[in-house]
Amino acid sequence: MSDQPKFTIQVLLVLILGLGLLAPLDRIEAQEFEISLGVSTLNGTAYNLLVGMAEGASDGYNPGEDLYAPPAPPTPSFYSSINYSNDSWFSCIIASDPDPVVFILELQFLITDPILIEWELGGFTAGGEYTLRDAVGGGFIDVDMTSQDSLLVDNIAMTNLVLAIVPPPAETFVRSDVNLDGSTNLADAVRLLEHLFMTVAIDCRKAADGNDDSAVNLADVIFQLAFLFNGGSTPPEPFPGCGTDPTPDPLECQIYCP
Repeated sequence: MSDQPKFTIQVLLVLILGLGLLAPLDRIEAQEFEISLGVSTLNGTAYNLLVGMAEGASDGYNPGEDLYAPPAPPTPSFYSSINYSNDSWFSCIIASDPDPVVFILELQFLITDPILIEWELGGFTAGGEYTLRDAVGGGFIDVDMTSQDSLLVDNIAMTNLVLAIVPPPAETFVRSDVNLDGSTNLADAVRLLEHLFMTVAIDCRKAADGNDDSAVNLADVIFQLAFLFNGGSTPPEPFPGCGTDPTPDPLECQIYCP
């Protein structure tokens, strides 16, 4: 090994230890989705429903995350809930899964009063597909939820709507390729130092988590330098090729590798 890499490491480590900043950065949520639906009728009654996917969730009931819906009141009365896995919910957060998922939006009309369904356009995770349609194949209702923020249902026969979702794609990355140039070298350690101490943005915090401890901090710089120049441990998977994270955590990527 030449003297130049040793000198570079020494300078970097002096800078690191001199700054003394060993605390991890705040965690960022992993890529997932959540859809909040406001379902109301003209008499002022409203239901707030929530569906989504999250790492660490399950397809069953989790206290503080999920909320069962009670049985619908006798007709004629307004009511709404989400049906998933043969249960009715006001809030239903399920486990992350790359496969398409279907929730059923259950509607009960107050005589002939139309029902207004509203949602936030900015709440959708990029890369997914979010469609609200009727239960007979979309011949009457077929809405891309990312292009409009409400739907008025005035056909009292539409008691079930299909909320069909293609989840956002899995995050793929190469661990320790902080600058996303397709290789792992000293430039990645430098970029990570710039991120930690000069607020330079990085586009994939999962890649920056070189030691796979679910945080991005100074320990990742030390791990990277030890691997490159001191015979340290090889970065955990996915490395050296592109792949998904075998140990899910709240870190995220805005840019994926192919």
